[in-house]
Amino acid sequence: MDEEKGNERENDVNKNQYEIETDRSVLSEADETEPIQNNQTKQTQYFPTKSMGSSSYQREKYSHIIDWDQNSLIIYGKGTILIGTDFLYWTFSSGTWFGLLQDIKSLGFNMVRIPFFWGYHEPTKGEFLFEGDRDIVHLLKLCEQVGLFVLAAPGPHISSHVNMGGYPLWIVDENHRKVRPRHLH
Repeated sequence: MDEEKGNERENDVNKNQYEIETDRSVLSEADETEPIQNNQTKQTQYFPTKSMGSSSYQREKYSHIIDWDQNSLIIYGKGTILIGTDFLYWTFSSGTWFGLLQDIKSLGFNMVRIPFFWGYHEPTKGEFLFEGDRDIVHLLKLCEQVGLFVLAAPGPHISSHVNMGGYPLWIVDENHRKVRPRHLH
């Protein structure tokens, strides 16, 4: 009888392994997954346990800082849901940033998405401006002081709501016939 139970368990393990391998066929061979039971649908889903594909995230090195599971990001060991808003720093004087970030925090947000505007920081080819109202290091330190996570959104294209989508205007002057952003037609 014990031998029969042992064989049943072994068959179940083999069956589960087959299901994992079958469902993983859509993933690359380098991807590792972990089965997660969905209690609502009673189906097994497979959640990545390592970075997918060509992602540069090194889980072994950084998982003590940031990781994820099926429910949330895990930041410094604590499950965290990010609730954020955009912070368009170039529309405000740097003297107002701290108060605005505090207001964002007080509204219940714990993150700001900051699009970094190439055209604002290099208005003339080769001339890079990162002081005063363009001091993004200062901005990032203020976010840290206030306790806001930052989702950095570097360009070149940051939004259709800014001139040239965030590209500097000198690109058009330099490549007049080659650069044709769709939103300028």
